[in-house]
Amino acid sequence: HVRLRTDGRLLWPSPLRLSPEQVLALLGAIQAPVLLIEGEKGILAERENAQAARAAVPHLMRQVLPGGHHLHLEPDSVAAVARAIETWLEPRRT
Repeated sequence: HVRLRTDGRLLWPSPLRLSPEQVLALLGAIQAPVLLIEGEKGILAERENAQAARAAVPHLMRQVLPGGHHLHLEPDSVAAVARAIETWLEPRRT
């Protein structure tokens, strides 16, 4: 038996607001390799702040796949998302 759940508090306004400069500094401090999988019809797409955020992450690999914002939940996209993750993880397993 599987049941999907969420935490309603995720929709509450955040009591902590970071400036754009603080956000970019935090992203720039990430040392781990990062895989970002985005749907080509996602909500961030080529927004200027999203571009800056991606550019700030030092070891980012971006994979854009056909689909929307909830790419990982779209039946036609799940296999492609899984393949992208598997392909990215493979060289890191050794």
